[in-house]
Amino acid sequence: MKSSQADLKKRGFIDEISVKNYLHLSYKDLLNLIKSPRAFERTVAVKLLSNYVDSLEEVSDILLMTLTQEKSLYTKIEICKVLENTGVETARKMIRYLGEVGSNQHRYLPQDISKKLSYPLPRDIIARTLGKMSIDILPVMLETLDQNDTKIIREVIDAIGYMCFYNTIPDKEYVVEKLLMCLNKYYYDDVIRWKIVMAFSSLHEQDVIDRLCTISRTDNKELIRNEAKRSLALINKFI
Repeated sequence: MKSSQADLKKRGFIDEISVKNYLHLSYKDLLNLIKSPRAFERTVAVKLLSNYVDSLEEVSDILLMTLTQEKSLYTKIEICKVLENTGVETARKMIRYLGEVGSNQHRYLPQDISKKLSYPLPRDIIARTLGKMSIDILPVMLETLDQNDTKIIREVIDAIGYMCFYNTIPDKEYVVEKLLMCLNKYYYDDVIRWKIVMAFSSLHEQDVIDRLCTISRTDNKELIRNEAKRSLALINKFI
């Protein structure tokens, strides 16, 4: 059943008229509005604060903190839309929030591989947003693989794989090198191993194909063996 306009507003949906009514607000007013009990007003505040995100460093901090507490769908979507259009410095901040927002992340292996014919959308909302940003932030995400926080590493792999699948990456050899190093370091972690195997579907390099062939035959988890076969199939499809 189609939602009514009132229901949509309760979930934070806004239209041009909604925004027009608040164009007169100052920056300070918008900081108050983003705490409004009405979801659509919070969305308006986010949209208008996007005008300040490049000039005031604190705006990205405010948006990220708001995202950790926000319950309304359209407000969360608007925050992510604003963050997607930021750059390297905001990406560094976002990485600290990986695995912290929501509870939809994979903490164990799923029952089956993805049935999608392309790269699955990351389940972590921050990883999903990072994956849609400019490829300028890819080196920052690759640096994150050197950290020792498995919770963050699990989610950033999804963002890396998603970004590489849907963009032309100039130095794929370096991406492969970083992912292989991470795979070797965390081979004991089933979720990291599975996610790297999935990310490999974005990288049509011989080292990746060779590793996937080995994993498809020898990994001790049937799901990961099947994921390796799926990644190989996707690589063959797009070669």
